[in-house]
Amino acid sequence: MGAFNCADKTGTKSPIKEPALRLPGESLGEELDRLRYDVLVPYIFGCAVFWILAALQFLDWLRPSPPKPFLWLAIALVVTLIAVIRVWRARRGMRNLWLGLDGEKAVAESLTPFIAKGYHLIHDIVFDGFNLDHAVIGPTGIYAIETKTHAKPARGMHDVVYDGECVTVNGFKPDRDPLIQSVAIAKELARLIQSLTGRKYFVQPVVFYPGWYVRRNCANSSVWVLNPGQFGAYLRYEKPDALSTDEVNQITALLEKQVRGQGRKAPGGYGPSA
Repeated sequence: MGAFNCADKTGTKSPIKEPALRLPGESLGEELDRLRYDVLVPYIFGCAVFWILAALQFLDWLRPSPPKPFLWLAIALVVTLIAVIRVWRARRGMRNLWLGLDGEKAVAESLTPFIAKGYHLIHDIVFDGFNLDHAVIGPTGIYAIETKTHAKPARGMHDVVYDGECVTVNGFKPDRDPLIQSVAIAKELARLIQSLTGRKYFVQPVVFYPGWYVRRNCANSSVWVLNPGQFGAYLRYEKPDALSTDEVNQITALLEKQVRGQGRKAPGGYGPSA
């Protein structure tokens, strides 16, 4: 499978037979790397180069036959202005990505105790153009979990309210509807599992808001909108589907194989894949 079993020019190969499973928030980490290597590094480096050239020209200018350094100074100022704008925009994007990455790690940690109860966790399943943050497969069914990490005001009581039809975060509707997104991703996971197993399974869409108090104003709903700490109670009282141990193991094994074959993005592009 790609670089994992092919010998290089020295006649050696990696002892690792299969790529590792993806980590929680790995897609966000890859996007952070892209911003670092495609935006921050080249623009900061470009500024430094032009300022060094301008400084050298000024040194020559102080000599008896001075050149004209103002052209390089103007170029350095223009490049710096462009770089400041791009770096500022990237900084805002990176702040949101770091927040999302922390949220996905926190959710993964909250799900870990369910392993002892017969559940399996698969993180960061990549589809065409989007990814599923966490898949949970266990005796009570299959769950597609989307993590939504929002910064909270420093003071006061704040909550997420779900009325069965829409979600508001601290009184505001999110720009992207998390319910539509979670249902679409759950259907994609169900289609993937059906293609791997030949059987159709229901996948429960779940939206987590880590660190927020989630208030539900509805008795029943197709999407679970929860704080991660509420997930265990829902597994006990709202079981959408029951799976045998063999089914759990088969689905998990096939999904893990699929995820291992997705490879990883290296900074600036894609890494080796199966």
